[in-house]
Amino acid sequence: MADKPTQSSDFVQSLERGLAVIRAFDAEHRELALSDVARSTGLTRAAARRFLLTLVKLGYVNFSQGRFSLRPRVLELGYAYLSRRIMSITLAVGTRLPAFVTSMGRVLLAGLPDDDLEERLQRTEVVPLTSHTVKDMDALRAILATVRRQGYAATDQELEEGLRSLAVPLRNSSGTVTAALNVSVHATRASMAALRRDFLPLAQRTVAAIEEDLRGTGDRHGSFALPDS
Repeated sequence: MADKPTQSSDFVQSLERGLAVIRAFDAEHRELALSDVARSTGLTRAAARRFLLTLVKLGYVNFSQGRFSLRPRVLELGYAYLSRRIMSITLAVGTRLPAFVTSMGRVLLAGLPDDDLEERLQRTEVVPLTSHTVKDMDALRAILATVRRQGYAATDQELEEGLRSLAVPLRNSSGTVTAALNVSVHATRASMAALRRDFLPLAQRTVAAIEEDLRGTGDRHGSFALPDS
């Protein structure tokens, strides 16, 4: 039998084993017993137990009724890499962006009653974030009128260079715009024409399905308020 390759003195075997425990979970194995993890990783039950309980304490793994499962916190492990590949702007739950310069913000603004929209615009300062950003309030008003008429908003590198996005409104049973669905792409991957041709129909069908679900549940999921600009 061939000898096992010699590990560098800098190699931390315990880290390798901890990552192996995390990788034991996948789409087909969302919940595992201790024996399952030990068998999958080749660890002893005692070692697998120590790693699992450590991950539970750190918040990466949940333990309930004798079964272990990953918790959402494991997403943190890959988020830094994924966010670096996509855009420099970090978007997370609770992130606030200027409504006037994003496709979702424009859909929500265009969905407001005239008086509410005017009140919002009076408090909005049109500040150029890139060379593509809308230049003044008159231009913004014209864009919002177009959004109302066509039923969607599309922005081309106005928030950040290289970022194109499209958003469609989501309405409750009374027809009021309560939220928006957004699709973003890198400018090198899709033109504005492709964004409208390939992504807009998919977004519209998705919103239609969501609205149908909401009608079936009496809109009990609630609505979303437009944040201050």
